[in-house]
Amino acid sequence: MTNSENMRARLLRGVPCHDRQMGTLAEIERTEWDWHFIQLCVNRVFMGAFRYGSIRENQHAIYRPDEMRRRIRLYESTGNKEYLCDIANMALLEFKYPAVEGAHFESIDDGQHCKRSHE
Repeated sequence: MTNSENMRARLLRGVPCHDRQMGTLAEIERTEWDWHFIQLCVNRVFMGAFRYGSIRENQHAIYRPDEMRRRIRLYESTGNKEYLCDIANMALLEFKYPAVEGAHFESIDDGQHCKRSHE
């Protein structure tokens, strides 16, 4: 069983994971997810399509990873959460229309996803 499969099975049985109780799926959704953020992102994608046209039709306008890094710096310097929506949307567009040659999706469990930056 992979780590993800094991965690999913434990969650469904209500067994503690990593020395803590995970709670129900509804509790996890409440503490780990934000539908308001998703709606803000969706609103901005739709408005962008109205303002600038479809990304599909404007391949040259696809945001590059450098622009995501620039928006991260803007968020850090201003605290304006709208930049987080921009970054999420740029990641979505990069996922859908990658600028990085050889871009692919490979689900990995390298033990790095949950490490805290101070560890």
